Amino acid sequence: MSIKQLQYVMSLYKERHFGRAALACNVTQSTLSLQISKLESYLDTKLFYRNSRNVEPTQATLDILPLIENIVQSYAQIRTVAKRSVTKPAHTAMTKTALLKHTAIQTSDRQ
Repeated sequence: MSIKQLQYVMSLYKERHFGRAALACNVTQSTLSLQISKLESYLDTKLFYRNSRNVEPTQATLDILPLIENIVQSYAQIRTVAKRSVTKPAHTAMTKTALLKHTAIQTSDRQ
């Protein structure tokens, strides 16, 4: 299971159409379909009912969609925080404290 697959599920749920969902995800329709199928195999359940006219979510999709949304939102937050942190140096005093603790542990291990 990958974050991309979860994003594809969210898009397909929203669009209810493989072509539009693929366009929204910047992938081909076959890529989106393949990844949805792989996720369905992994979860051992159908996520969408498909026919020639439309795509409808199964009850399993409705049940797990809030979890998927939380995971995708958390993923985005992790990236945001990490990018913000790159521009800020670590607090020097905290770094020195950590170094002193590490040195103290190594010294006590030798005794």
